[in-house]
Amino acid sequence: VLIGAPTGASGLIEIASQGFSQPFTVAAGDAITVDLPTNIMGPQFGNGGTSAPRNDAVHVTTDNPVTVAGLNWAFATSDAFLVLPVTALGTDYVVTGYENIIWSHVPPLEETTLSVLAVEDNTNVTITPLGGAPLYAGDQYRTPFNVLLNRGEAWSPQYEYVYTVAVNADKPVATFAGSPCADVPNGVSTCDHIWAQFVPDSSLASRYLVAPIATRTASLYRVLASEDNTRLFINDQYVALLNRGDKFERTLPGALDIVASKPVVAVQYTLGNQFDKDVRQNDLADPFMLNLAPADAFLSDYVFVVPSGEGVFRDQPNNTVRLPIEEHHVSVVIPAVAASSLLLDGVPVDTSSFVPVGSSDYLSGSLPITPGTHRMAANDAFGLHVYGFGLEESYGYYAGLIFPDGNASLDVLATGPT
Repeated sequence: VLIGAPTGASGLIEIASQGFSQPFTVAAGDAITVDLPTNIMGPQFGNGGTSAPRNDAVHVTTDNPVTVAGLNWAFATSDAFLVLPVTALGTDYVVTGYENIIWSHVPPLEETTLSVLAVEDNTNVTITPLGGAPLYAGDQYRTPFNVLLNRGEAWSPQYEYVYTVAVNADKPVATFAGSPCADVPNGVSTCDHIWAQFVPDSSLASRYLVAPIATRTASLYRVLASEDNTRLFINDQYVALLNRGDKFERTLPGALDIVASKPVVAVQYTLGNQFDKDVRQNDLADPFMLNLAPADAFLSDYVFVVPSGEGVFRDQPNNTVRLPIEEHHVSVVIPAVAASSLLLDGVPVDTSSFVPVGSSDYLSGSLPITPGTHRMAANDAFGLHVYGFGLEESYGYYAGLIFPDGNASLDVLATGPT
């Protein structure tokens, strides 16, 4: 768990089912990393669509706002994700993972995986595939599945060839999605674990400003409609008319201004190592996913951790040594009028190479960054995500977001990838 605190904070991390309880203190402008017990993880590639709920939620509470992210280091399959506070959760979601055609008939590698986590007892959850095809237990396409969860319990269904799923509950839930090993796009290796937490339908936006990923020639974008008759535009060009659950998917270069006539889910995926290997001339790349955030969720001050990835990963079956994450970057989307005020660890950032985001009044750019704790601030709110690449390896997460109650995070419940 990565915890950053611009104003300083004290708190507690608990895993009730494990009897785990660890207090912590973060100094103002600092960040910490807390290792969790490994036995909270499920089986390597998921606990399957028909398994019972697990009671391994990680509960973080603090006395002041903090930013919380989850990070898993694993051989050739790491990733990170921003964790939302309990106050930002909702009852209705449209989510997506990534369906893996290339891994057909090798379950559960091929499956979109969800994890729905209850924050209150006696929470009734209904999960309905909206786009794709069914996987388990003879479910028919678009057939709802119901489950009852108590506080701290998470249920993790998996779906073959399903790209859009609706989650509806009678009490607020946290909803995560991804894939155990996604080839992005399908048929382009190498695959990697991807994972992210989703915002509820009530917090979706109709405009997203997107920075390109450093060292990569393009990203894959997926936009999901939460309502019928949604018109979608990218960089002022009309691209699609979507109904609820429909997806628009395209691989695109550069900075993007994504605008819809109604609220949408927008996801940015980095591409498999082989996609642009001839341009990079190395194997330092792999997929991760970012749920894009609207400009009104940006912060003006971030404290975040760039994980070190020290040492090496060792694949025990064949004793193969895998290099750690070798390069780290941040990408920024910032109002053009505020670009000159951007500071990294108190030092002005050279933004002369930043480029316009479509026809908006924002600029975007990326910077290399070293492992450790960093602070980035400007005179106006801006978007910031942190990511890194190793040998067929990657991670990526938003450095923080503001939520409707005005807090970064005081109370969070999270479940890691299963």
